[in-house]
Amino acid sequence: MSNRNRVLMSLIVGLFVGVFFHYVIYRLTLPVRPFIYVAF
Repeated sequence: MSNRNRVLMSLIVGLFVGVFFHYVIYRLTLPVRPFIYVAF
């Protein structure tokens, strides 16, 4: 049972890390786009 919980925990942690990095990359690339939209 503890092994299953450990696998479930690692999947949840991996999911949060993936979402976090995706969000950070999205936020870093975001400020470039609005200026392009405002310019046109």
